[in-house]
Amino acid sequence: MKTNKILTRFDWLLLTALVLGGLSLAAVSVSKPVHPAEDAAMLMRYAQHVSQGHGIVWNIGQAPVDGATDFLFMMALAGLYSLGAGLESTVIWMGAVSHLLTVLLVYFGIRRFFNGGILVALLSAVFLLFGPGLRYAEASFGTPFFALFCTLSWLGAQFVIEKPKKTWWAVIFALASLLMGLTRPEGVLISGFMLLAILFRLGWKQSRRVVMIFAGVLLLMGGGYFLWRWLYFGYPLPNPYYKKGGGQFYLDSLMESWKGVLELSFPFWLVFAWGVLCLFWGGFNRFALEANWFRSLKKSFLQVFEPQSRNLLISTLRVLGYLLLAGFVLGLFRQSSNLHVYLVFGRYSAQYAGLLAAMLVTGAIALTSSKWMPELNARNFEIDMVDQQQNDPKTVRFISDNAFIGIPITGFILMWVLLSN
Repeated sequence: MKTNKILTRFDWLLLTALVLGGLSLAAVSVSKPVHPAEDAAMLMRYAQHVSQGHGIVWNIGQAPVDGATDFLFMMALAGLYSLGAGLESTVIWMGAVSHLLTVLLVYFGIRRFFNGGILVALLSAVFLLFGPGLRYAEASFGTPFFALFCTLSWLGAQFVIEKPKKTWWAVIFALASLLMGLTRPEGVLISGFMLLAILFRLGWKQSRRVVMIFAGVLLLMGGGYFLWRWLYFGYPLPNPYYKKGGGQFYLDSLMESWKGVLELSFPFWLVFAWGVLCLFWGGFNRFALEANWFRSLKKSFLQVFEPQSRNLLISTLRVLGYLLLAGFVLGLFRQSSNLHVYLVFGRYSAQYAGLLAAMLVTGAIALTSSKWMPELNARNFEIDMVDQQQNDPKTVRFISDNAFIGIPITGFILMWVLLSN
């Protein structure tokens, strides 16, 4: 994983534009006459009682109840409310600002750690900025607040991988993971998946210090919180485990999780799917093609990436990109019906705005195909993971990167099988 350690002036200009655009959208969200969603309103009630000194209770005078699982978000909201801030406006602003900070961190992370170009980072940031994060904020959910700590934890993991001997970065990663777990219970699982990714990337020898610091922080500080909440509420695990989990597996939840990831990350998952395909193809080549099986399949597959075929494919994608961008520009002149509850920029329904954004992003990706489409040949697929010195190091790193990134993504999708849908 190469790093781009210095942001250019143009990067800072784009970041400034993202901040101004994000604040404008946040101001619009705060001013909307939107009532909090039911679950969000319940959390606000708990935060109000905490700020008034009654504890985490639903009704004043009753026993504590773990009804607000977004613990850190609830405590932050209670603290601001006790300082005189308005409850409903504060929760929306917390969500909106958290969403904007996440957008900026995504741009920074792509440029800093994943060797991404300015266009790739900008498209990703804009895609996230106009995504469902602000809708969660408008409904007064703490989801953007949780997403911010997930992003901070993942960036902390990147610093750890870059400098595994630096104790300070391991501590930052562990603390960010702790805060992520305090924000929502599933943050504990996500931090574990991130730690597995670090172990995969660095190996046990280089990861040993990181694992010890991670375990120390979570056992001491996280364990202290665990014991406190057990004594405070009278039961050890979060409420959703007893109400929606119970130690069973829910395949319908797993399917919903899979569909949600595909829907919310389109069209970016198409690019990642290509990397996963190469990952599995490399493993398949290791165990099958090296034994001279399916030689004709291998040859026909590689022919697609010969210089002539690759140039033809890139030209085709460019034509498709121009068509999509033309469709995007023409689509801007179409105004949605005023009967929609919410109109983006006062003109487009949320669904139509999503379609326009998808056309813009997909078109831009197609136009830049020559930058991201790999040049492959037979040697790229002849990988022996046992003796990497005889292989193309770029190919080995390419496969390793996709497996590394795929660990927390796969874990995130699978963990929802533990909760009822």
